[in-house]
Amino acid sequence: MILYIGNLAPKTAHADLRKKFEAHGRVSEVSVPPHPLVRGKSSDSVGGFAFVTLPLAAEANAAIKALHGKELFGRVVEVRKAQAALPRRRS
Repeated sequence: MILYIGNLAPKTAHADLRKKFEAHGRVSEVSVPPHPLVRGKSSDSVGGFAFVTLPLAAEANAAIKALHGKELFGRVVEVRKAQAALPRRRS
């Protein structure tokens, strides 16, 4: 299950995020979009949100229950099942 993690502090490190979620199960992937203020440079800074994949639904749900609405790296975060993006319409 892919989880959306929102309202992350900009200084949240990829490795720290992985470690927090591994406390609830096996993490197969952490996808961290680059911080919008650091374009063109490689950065480990999170751009306010990230996606974490936990293959087992029970572990993903445990992570949601444990972390949603809790303080993580200095901010109260939103943790929920990610939703598929809708295709954008061209005008």
